[in-house]
Amino acid sequence: MKKLTSLLLVLTLIATLTSGAIAAPASKDISMSKMALTLPTAEDIAALPPLPEGSPRTTYVSTLSDAADVLRAGMVQRQASINVHVCTDDWSEENLQNIANDILIYAMIHTGVPNEGDYLLCNFTGGSVALSDDYFFEGDLAMLTYIYEMEYLTTAQQEDQVDTKVSQILADLDLDSMTDYEKLLSVYTTVCDDVSFLDTSGDLDMTAYGALVDGAATSLGFSVTMYRLALEVGVDCHTIIGTMDDEEHYWNIAQMEDLYYNLDACLDVGATQFQYFLRSDASFSHHQRDSVFDSADFREFYPMGDSDYVPPCPHDYTAETIAPTCTQEGCTVYTCTLCGDSYTADTKQALGHIYGEWVKVSDPICTADGKLERTCNVCGEVEKSYISTLGHDYEDGACTICGKVLDEGLTVPAAPTILSCYSKLQTSVKVTWTTQEGVEGYELWRGTDPEDATTWNRVKTIADPSKDRYTNQGLTEGITYYYKVRAYVTASDGSKVYSDFSNTDHMPAAVVWDAPYSNATFRIRLRWQQIGGAHGYQIWRQEADGSWKIVKTLGDKGNTLTNDQGATTAYSNTGLTAGDIHTYKMRAFWITEDGRKIFGAYSDEFTVAVTPEAPKADGNCPTAGRALLAWSEVNGAAGYQIWMSESPDSGFKIVKSITNGDTAYTKYDLTSGKTYYFKVRAYTEVDGKKTFGDYSNTVAVTID
Repeated sequence: MKKLTSLLLVLTLIATLTSGAIAAPASKDISMSKMALTLPTAEDIAALPPLPEGSPRTTYVSTLSDAADVLRAGMVQRQASINVHVCTDDWSEENLQNIANDILIYAMIHTGVPNEGDYLLCNFTGGSVALSDDYFFEGDLAMLTYIYEMEYLTTAQQEDQVDTKVSQILADLDLDSMTDYEKLLSVYTTVCDDVSFLDTSGDLDMTAYGALVDGAATSLGFSVTMYRLALEVGVDCHTIIGTMDDEEHYWNIAQMEDLYYNLDACLDVGATQFQYFLRSDASFSHHQRDSVFDSADFREFYPMGDSDYVPPCPHDYTAETIAPTCTQEGCTVYTCTLCGDSYTADTKQALGHIYGEWVKVSDPICTADGKLERTCNVCGEVEKSYISTLGHDYEDGACTICGKVLDEGLTVPAAPTILSCYSKLQTSVKVTWTTQEGVEGYELWRGTDPEDATTWNRVKTIADPSKDRYTNQGLTEGITYYYKVRAYVTASDGSKVYSDFSNTDHMPAAVVWDAPYSNATFRIRLRWQQIGGAHGYQIWRQEADGSWKIVKTLGDKGNTLTNDQGATTAYSNTGLTAGDIHTYKMRAFWITEDGRKIFGAYSDEFTVAVTPEAPKADGNCPTAGRALLAWSEVNGAAGYQIWMSESPDSGFKIVKSITNGDTAYTKYDLTSGKTYYFKVRAYTEVDGKKTFGDYSNTVAVTID
């Protein structure tokens, strides 16, 4: 290939500019030869006449960027001679030379405009600059005119033809409906399909004109064409100079999301499966960048992806409808047949029991509870409830309900006060209360709704007046229970004389997990069932040393209820590492009016794996009838699935699951002359549940 005249000087200057606009595709020495500038003396300045009245004024620019804009505009038009008018208060010979060079360098900085930046720099072949002798002074400012004589690979007329061809290409693409990845792939495919590769050629073959109009180009022509088209469709792109297998070579880097990836269109000419599109440096091991493009500064501005770019799965979802029942939610579960990703939608609440009317089995009386029953019309479940014993309502020594006379010397007890409800166990609650003088014992009552009398039941009679606590066991996880207590004495006929009920108190139930999962390489989605009577939740994660750390508190700040989040049932723990396994526990709490935080028992521990990364795959045909597939090891992988198809776009089926840690697989008995396509995905596994990562790149293997 004809090498463009040495570019190293300008690249070094451009790559070290503090503006951050690093861009230059090749090492052109565009430093103009030292100009023999005759500087004016003090006598010359004093002798300059003023401008005549009414003389036309030329616009002089005072900033480097404005001067570069003038020169750039002329270069875009392929003007052979361009005048740039500059004013400066430093008109030493050294500074005048620096200004001339800096204007030229900044004129070819990457601007993001498709026909500027690298596109201009690769088309510019040299020139010269001179300082016009029609300078003059206004005060301390020298008003100067630089005359740039420029040479290019193409003419303005040829660039018009390129513009027309670019417009035709873009018109044929439905860009509005495409992602950035699809846009870049579309123009890359167009270039690879329509342009032939040339090893050596004339000047035009190093340009977009050669590629798009003549249909043939060198690697430089391919790279500037991709630079132009990528920017046209809104994808940032740069041309890279270096070598491939020790031969001078040009290629591109393009941005996908926050990172850049290599692409080399001339090597994918005529390919049905692209091997050089959006690859990491590891996949471009035959390409060596020139030092300017391998510098720390350049790589800081254009960070490269550590692995090949894998586009989002197009997803082919199948739907499974799960009908709701009385106690379970219904939903539609969508599962991708390609990658295994799943999500639920159209969630339908559990129907809930459709009960008939409460049927009174017995009425409460002063000395016995009343009983109620109702039956679910769907599943037949029978729910029982009790109406609290009325107890004697004594007034002036006689019950106002049944007329029973209070025994002489017997008084109605004072009501106790519940002090606490607490337990570290998930299925029990210890209730404590104040003891009362002159009583014989206490009754402990429990309900699931403090406002609904039908949910209350007597759970224990404590026939010991000194007892101030009782542990209620055998509770159901996830249900919050409320408690109240009353004292009693016994009348001569054996009936009980009750105090009023105490206050009602509770501790939130232990949280029940609702299938936490991971659907991204940096996130675990925690889900749980709502806990009644809770104001918020405290979420803990186990650290590597076995200790536990709070990762989130939902619902309070400084023990002050700031946002009642008792109804919250999900939280995303982000910033995680792909493939790692994390264990969580949590507990609900409520905050009393006086600011006390009452915690429920901890939930069970739940272990979840973060979605693993996609492997990087490669393949070849080591011998007739066989395909050897190898892939990179993935952090946390419990195994790998190998998928195969005879089409690059569809029809993939699992041919092997690897669980022994191997990162290679040989597929036998394949048909000679056919091309097979392979891809791999890793998965983690916790308690039998697999979490799949994205697929690797698709590998094409043609069988000998």
